[in-house]
Amino acid sequence: MRRNRDIVDDLLIFFGVFLFAILLSALILEVIEPSKADAVQEDDRALTAMWGQVVDKKAGERKIELTKRVLEARSAYATVTAYNTVAWQTDSTPCIAAAGYICGRTDVAACPSSLALHTWVQIDGKKYECMDRTAAKFNGRYDISFDKDIQGARNFGKRQLKVVVL
Repeated sequence: MRRNRDIVDDLLIFFGVFLFAILLSALILEVIEPSKADAVQEDDRALTAMWGQVVDKKAGERKIELTKRVLEARSAYATVTAYNTVAWQTDSTPCIAAAGYICGRTDVAACPSSLALHTWVQIDGKKYECMDRTAAKFNGRYDISFDKDIQGARNFGKRQLKVVVL
C-alpha cells in the first residue's frame, strides 16, 4: 500500500507538469500570435498608411484625420450625363431604380457597377446617392437624375467632371 506522502508527491509532480505545459503553451501562443497591444499598433499603422494620421484613440474608438492623399485616391474624372425619370428614357417603370423609388428626387445618380448601391458621391459640388446602375455599355459613367426636368437634363448634357466617392 502506498503511503500518503507518495500520493502527495505524485500529485505535486502532476500539477507541476500541468502548470509547466500551460505556461509553455502561453509563451508559444504569444510568439505565434501577437498580443492585443501589438495588434492595435499594427491596426494603427495600417490605418495611418491608408487614411492619414490617427488623431485620437479613446475607449477603443479611433478618429482618423483624412488627408488630401485620401481624397485624391477616392476621386477621379469621369463622364457624367443626365437623364429623366420618364418611360421613353428608361423603361416602363421609370420611378423604380435598382435600390428603390427615385421619383421626386434630384439627389440620385446611376453609378458604375464597381460602386455599391446607396454609396454617396460628390459631383460638381453636389452630393448624389447611387440608386441605380448605368448600362453595361456605359460602365464607368455617372448618370444624374433630373427627375422630370427634361430641359435641365438637356442643358446639362455630357461632361467630364471630378467625382469623389464619399
